[in-house]
Amino acid sequence: MARKCPRCGTKIGKLASSCWKCKSPLGESGAVSIKTSYQGKERSGKKIVIILVIFFTVLLISLAYLVYIYRPLDDHDVGDIGVFGVDYWFEENEEGEEIIKTLDGWTFEVNIRQEYNLEGVILSYKYYYKNSFPERPINTFSPIDIWVGVGDVCENVNKYDYEITYFRDREIRWYIYNDYEYFRTHTGLNHLIPYNSEVYSKMLNLEDKDKFSLNGYIVEPYGTNGDLWYNWPSDNQIGNYDCEVILVNELYVQ
Repeated sequence: MARKCPRCGTKIGKLASSCWKCKSPLGESGAVSIKTSYQGKERSGKKIVIILVIFFTVLLISLAYLVYIYRPLDDHDVGDIGVFGVDYWFEENEEGEEIIKTLDGWTFEVNIRQEYNLEGVILSYKYYYKNSFPERPINTFSPIDIWVGVGDVCENVNKYDYEITYFRDREIRWYIYNDYEYFRTHTGLNHLIPYNSEVYSKMLNLEDKDKFSLNGYIVEPYGTNGDLWYNWPSDNQIGNYDCEVILVNELYVQ
């Protein structure tokens, strides 16, 4: 006597191991075997769990990044800026080389790369404080970054349609709506280290669109404080994407 598939009702032969129509596997009694079906569901369930784990991991990383980018700026005033001669000072080491010492225990070798003269216009600037986030020992003796335009950007700054999208943590990002290539190669971020109290005072009075000139050195400070160390690399060419760390001997503002 012919059997019927318990799943779809199709007539099947006595010796058939599966339904010819719906392909369901059959046990010896003619019942549909659901082992394969359960295995399929189990694999599918594992895939869903893995996908959900990946999704929520990416979501958490994205949220953490957004919180970091859009966190409130430091709530500081000018009184929190490292003071020349108090929070940091210059002195000679045993080899007669000039070093930077800080009140909180850091010693920095200056490591002069070359003499440097710069003329330009300040497109924007940002102060850094002793406890700026993230805390870096350089914040004590380099109280300001200036974003500088040179060449035609300096002489005709109003013709360049640019926008700053990010300026903090010793980094700047911007967007330019015209003359991208020229603007890119004629702007740069400068980290300034005042060498004396006169330069220090002038730095604290800089404003956007100030035209200036400075004399000094491109430097790469390297500091230690017990087991801690900090290296601050420098570029020597505006418009080369990297930043210039400048030890400023003289600063003139027009």
